[in-house]
Amino acid sequence: MNRLLKFRIWEKFSNTMWYEDTDLDNRYDEEYFGAIPANFFCALRDLQKNPDYTIQQFTGIVDKNGKDIYEGDILRWDGPHESEFFAIVERNNLQFEAMSMNRDSRPIHNILRSESLIVGNIFEK
Repeated sequence: MNRLLKFRIWEKFSNTMWYEDTDLDNRYDEEYFGAIPANFFCALRDLQKNPDYTIQQFTGIVDKNGKDIYEGDILRWDGPHESEFFAIVERNNLQFEAMSMNRDSRPIHNILRSESLIVGNIFEK
C-alpha cells in the first residue's frame, strides 16, 4: 500500500503554517537562519532540529470535507446520544493516533469512519 507523503511546517516566531505549495523564495533572513534553501523539501531537512519550527506529517486520511489531516490537527466527531468527541492527532511510533482530552487513544483510521471533522490544530488559534 502506498501513501502520499506530505508535510507542513509551523513557524513559531511568526505564528505561520507553511505547506508544500508555499513559495519560500526570499522567506528567510540569512543572518538569522543561515543559508536555508527556499525549496520546501530542503527546508524540511534543514529545519528538523531547529526548535523554532515544528514539522508535521500528513496522515494519509482526509476529514469528511476532504481536508487533509496532519499530526497536530484537532478532530471532532459525533458519538452516541448526540455527544461530541474531540482529539488531537499524534504520531505514535509508526502510526497516527487520535488522543482524546483524557489521554485515551485510538488509531486514526478508526475515527475516520465516524465522520471526523478538523476543527483546528494545536498551533493556530
